[in-house]
Amino acid sequence: MEKETTTYWRKKPQHIGGFLSDAGVHHVAAMRLILGDIDWVTAYTKDFSDYLAGPDFISTIVEFKNGVIGNYIASYSFNEEEQFEIYGKENTLKVLKNKILYN
Repeated sequence: MEKETTTYWRKKPQHIGGFLSDAGVHHVAAMRLILGDIDWVTAYTKDFSDYLAGPDFISTIVEFKNGVIGNYIASYSFNEEEQFEIYGKENTLKVLKNKILYN
């Protein structure tokens, strides 16, 4: 079965970054809400899909102003289920589609 996006403007985005900037802005907002402001970031992007315009994969290293260092990886042509995970020295927070897990 061939994948396809149903929203026309997402097939032909007029902004830089395609799906990465379209959806990624919400992911970054969530990270900032939980972890605070970002101090620096380095990233690598790639265009893997033939049905999405622009890059659809990103791998980053992020350092927050509070000293937390993490990775943000997103793929809009490979992943089927989104999840957001924070691993700390003592606890883990996982945000899945229908639940939040805290250990």
